Amino acid sequence: MTERIKAYVDDLLKDAPRTRRVVDLQEELLSGCLDKYADLTASGMSPEDAYDAVTAGIGDVDELIGGTRQGADKKLIGPMSSSLWSLITLAYLCLGFLLNLWHPGWLIFLFGALLQNLLIASFLDSGRRKGPLTAALYITATIAFLSFGFATHMWTAAVLVFALAVAVQQVGRLILLWRDDR
Repeated sequence: MTERIKAYVDDLLKDAPRTRRVVDLQEELLSGCLDKYADLTASGMSPEDAYDAVTAGIGDVDELIGGTRQGADKKLIGPMSSSLWSLITLAYLCLGFLLNLWHPGWLIFLFGALLQNLLIASFLDSGRRKGPLTAALYITATIAFLSFGFATHMWTAAVLVFALAVAVQQVGRLILLWRDDR
């Protein structure tokens, strides 16, 4: 039965990259499963029932190896961020030198921050997206505040954009809580 458990653990991790972390995880998981199997059979459980209990107890290993599966994707974040900021700076300089839009051109840096947060959120698993998405929400609110304020010179009214951002954040939080409870 130990070979059957080993085959089960190997099958669970067959798509994971062969990093040292995954190999260690595989050895630890196999050792734990074999110990649990030995304990269950020693307490009088049938070998088949013990195998079923051991394999059911493992659950989903994607969360354990999620960091390794996404590792290659996460390595792209740095180069993509650098490329993004290089392009943003180039766009700012083009707006300034070619169109003489130095003053409103700095707004492009806020759009760059927004894009960077959305980019980072796209590479994270769903449980860790909250931070970059919240940052993107408030950067968007800042862009709306500045755009509305400069366009209308109604700065006091423009501040309401931040109250709206808080409301959007809280509604999003409620939706996530409601979804998790279902």
